[in-house]
Order: sequence, then structure tokens, then C-alpha cells
Amino acid sequence: MTADGNADFSVTQSAIGEPAGGSPGAYPSISTSDNGDISAGHDGLPIQVSAIGDPVSSWSTTQPSAGTWDVSCDNWHGTGPATSGEDGGTELMIFLNYQGLSLGTPNVASDVSIDGATYNVYSQQRTDSGNSWNLIMFVATTATTSVSDLDFGDFTQDALGYGYLQSSWYLNEVPAGFEIWNGGTGLATNPISFSADTTTSAPASAGSITSGIPGDCLDDWHSQTTAGNPVDLYSCNNTSFQDWTVDDNDTIQMSGDCVSVAGGSTAEGAAAVLDPAREPRARSGSPAPTAIWSARRPGSASTIPAPAPPTAPSSTSPRAPEVTTRSGSSQS
Repeated sequence: MTADGNADFSVTQSAIGEPAGGSPGAYPSISTSDNGDISAGHDGLPIQVSAIGDPVSSWSTTQPSAGTWDVSCDNWHGTGPATSGEDGGTELMIFLNYQGLSLGTPNVASDVSIDGATYNVYSQQRTDSGNSWNLIMFVATTATTSVSDLDFGDFTQDALGYGYLQSSWYLNEVPAGFEIWNGGTGLATNPISFSADTTTSAPASAGSITSGIPGDCLDDWHSQTTAGNPVDLYSCNNTSFQDWTVDDNDTIQMSGDCVSVAGGSTAEGAAAVLDPAREPRARSGSPAPTAIWSARRPGSASTIPAPAPPTAPSSTSPRAPEVTTRSGSSQS
């Protein structure tokens, strides 16, 4: 392998010969963990998952036609802030390309559209030296040698939606390189850029959300914030149990969790529950794991400017804004 002192290198010769079904023989890579810099700019890591905005990366590689390898960028998420290593969190891998590997049928989702490209999504549990962690892989369905301003935030939101991340965890490290099982001569990388983004827009609004039944408000049952806790209607009482936020992505949230539909159901009468916050992004080829509600004006496609501020029960309470499931059916 050769390098010129900058954040780039090339594989000039390789005697690696490992079976494709096992662990790779080498992972030459560039990492953010050592000096806090992946190229010319400071990486800004670690970042708590709940504070991740739209961190972007640009990366250009050279890929040979022979050998067994993949070209991938890792997002290492730990249960706490750290500089490297696995601590029971999640490794989120983004594959630009692979050669000589058989990945099989995606076991999470197929043909998922993210940031202008399509990915198949796989998952597995990994263990090494006594440590275990989740692995979720987004594999581009169309191979590429480079990406420009790839939005890691979109992949983070999808991983949250699939249940492989938690909002309290941290993005700690972003290595990028080549897993090599056999050969690999000719693989090369140019410097990779990574720009952290912890800018999050202020919530669009906050307060109680009244129903069409006078005196009833949207309520977090028993004030529990665990995933799957029921969301119901209850007498308006001006408490924190009914203090909702309509975020700038139109999701209705409490304590970082979204109002969703249990099991992703679109059937009438399906239970409303709390679910980890994420973008209500439409997916192609595979149903979303849940149906996130978003706030909209009745009969309009525009988002509401604000729910009503917390008030005491009133027989003249305004009709609640509609909440629309990802499938397009609405409830109020």
C-alpha cells in the first residue's frame, strides 16, 4: 500500500486470500477517530444521534475488476461518546460497490430510495473479541466509484426507523475504505470529506392538540415514553402528558418519539403509539416499518403553523388538525 502523507492511499500489491464467507483479510481505511480530522476540516464528532442534522460526505475511489472486496463507508454508533471501538451500538455501513461477494436476499428492505439513489438493506449481529454490536448495511443497487455530498442523516433516520439505532446513542467515528478478502490490488481512495451538521431547526410549534370531541386532547397514556406506548384521547388537563411538539418535518412528537401506528397498519381502528422519531419518508419496494403521523390542515396539503397552546377543557375547543398516515389515509 502506498500513501503520500495526505488522507489518500492505493493498494499496490496484495497477497490476501480469505474465503468470501468469512471475515475480510484486511480493511485499509481512512478514519476520523485519531486526530478529529478526516481531511482538511474538523469532523465535529462525537454527535448524539438526536442532534444529527444532515452531515454530508464526498468520496472518490478507484476500483479494479478483479478480486473480492467491497468499497464502504462506516458510521460507528456507540451507546455513549467514544473515539473508536464497538460497545454494543450499531455499525451502519454504506456500500458504494462490491466484487466477488454474494450478499443474498435483503433481510430488512429492498430498493429503498435514499438521497437520490436506491439501496438494498441487510442486517446481522456481529461479535469480535467479546464485543457484540448490530450491523445494518445499505448496499447501492447501482455500483458507483464516488459520491458527492452524500447525506448521512438520511441513512441515520432510516436506521432509527428500522430499530437499529437509538436517539440517545452517539455517532463516534466515520472510517471509509475497502474490506478485502482476495486480491485488491488497484483499489485506491482520494481524500474523503466529512462535514458534521448538528444544526436542527427549532420545533415548528408546541402545546396541546385538541380533538373533534369538545374537551378531549391527544394524550400520552400514563405519561410513558417507551416505544409502543399507546396514544389516546383524554380530558384536556394542561399537563406535560399532553404537551406535544410538531417538528419542522411535520411529525407529532413527545420526548423525541413520534406518534405512529402500531405495526405500520393502515387499517381503520389501528392503535396509535409512540415510536422513535424519524422522517416520515416514503419508501419504494418495501413497506415502512411503521406509519408516522404528520400534522396538516384539514383538506389542505400545507402543514399547520402551530397546535393550540395548552388550555383548560373548553366546549368551544377548535377542531384538531388532521394527522395523515404515510399511506395517505387521514384521522382526526
